[in-house]
Amino acid sequence: GAEAATVAATRRARLEKRRQLQLVLDLDHTLLECTTDARAAAVRGVEALGDVAGRPHWVRLRPGLAAFFERVAPLYELAIYTHGSRDYALAVRARLEAASPGPQIRGRRV
Repeated sequence: GAEAATVAATRRARLEKRRQLQLVLDLDHTLLECTTDARAAAVRGVEALGDVAGRPHWVRLRPGLAAFFERVAPLYELAIYTHGSRDYALAVRARLEAASPGPQIRGRRV
């Protein structure tokens, strides 16, 4: 509706002013793997994400992700996409930003 059109126009104007494009990155099985299976805690490279929507989650970030973010962050406004819940997306966004302090991932509309 009208609100979506206003948000899109604001985003477009911001990106045009910065001369950037928005890069939308899929979370699941692209940037990371995530599970609620407690056995994952024993797997090398898997970290506890914490409780998300009342369930413990474990996550493994894709190798080279910090270097990838460092390369694309100056060129694009970063956004994430997931079929998961908003709580999940926000928890993962915080974890990704902790792994790569440089880029900020837009996610207020996750």
